[in-house]
Amino acid sequence: MRKKNSNNCQFFIFINKSDMELTTTDAKDEFMIKHKKKLTDEGVNSKLINIYFTSILDYSVFEAFSNVVQKILPCTTYICKLLNKLATFCKIDKIFIFDISTKLFIAHNDDVPIESTKYEICS
Repeated sequence: MRKKNSNNCQFFIFINKSDMELTTTDAKDEFMIKHKKKLTDEGVNSKLINIYFTSILDYSVFEAFSNVVQKILPCTTYICKLLNKLATFCKIDKIFIFDISTKLFIAHNDDVPIESTKYEICS
């Protein structure tokens, strides 16, 4: 008997960039569409599926795990709003909160996606 998935259960899928023949953007997009379709056919809401292409050779694995942490922590939105106010008051462009031991960022001050180079420099 198949159990119905919870409506708020998120799926985080990590794909090693070097393991697959996904070097082009088109191949990555095709891969994501194919696998999201498989999960939606099983009854999973496509908005709850997150696919990350990572590698241990660069910072992409840290960025992906940071995004997961930000999505599962309930207070991240509130922390980001506070950081935004601090950035405005202090006239700072970008603020990160990092966990030093894991190099994961817990929050940042705006909704603009993080550039890899800024993340690498700060971590």
